[in-house]
Amino acid sequence: MFMRFGADEGLSQGAIQAIAQDASGFLWIGTEDGLNRYDGYSLTHIMRDRKAAHGLPNNWVSALAADSQGQMWIGTAGGGVVRRDPVDGKFYPLLDAKSQPLSDPRAEVQVLLVDHAGRLWIGTRKSGVRVVDINKRVAHDYRQDPASAESGFLAAAALAERLGNQRATGEAYEGLGFL
Repeated sequence: MFMRFGADEGLSQGAIQAIAQDASGFLWIGTEDGLNRYDGYSLTHIMRDRKAAHGLPNNWVSALAADSQGQMWIGTAGGGVVRRDPVDGKFYPLLDAKSQPLSDPRAEVQVLLVDHAGRLWIGTRKSGVRVVDINKRVAHDYRQDPASAESGFLAAAALAERLGNQRATGEAYEGLGFL
């Protein structure tokens, strides 16, 4: 049976940017107007609240990824990456052991991937690819020219994991790259 959801059914916006399912079975939908959660019966709309200390950082939700620990990772266009805690429902930034950001809080995230080792791969519009070891709380950047901070992929628009621990990046306008 095919069902379609739009504004009449509670979907916040028709331009779907990302879809992911969490460990509890909820379907998460990223749009240009926030995050939607579908529980099988109804949609709940989550928007940025500037007053909320642990809220969504930007309404343009461009990427979603669920990990094996039950966390939902949310990438935004201009608000970086946050994780949604399944217990308290709050959003938390990626921080290292010294409480410093592990990803640019203003990044224009295009794609997220959690690999088999539990690392979060973040593909951005202008900054290349950043890999965050969530457990060790460290990050590594992949760029076309590692010596230049300005040298990134024009746009990492897709990420895929394959056998042999190699990652493929789909780079908008630049073809396919392997990391």
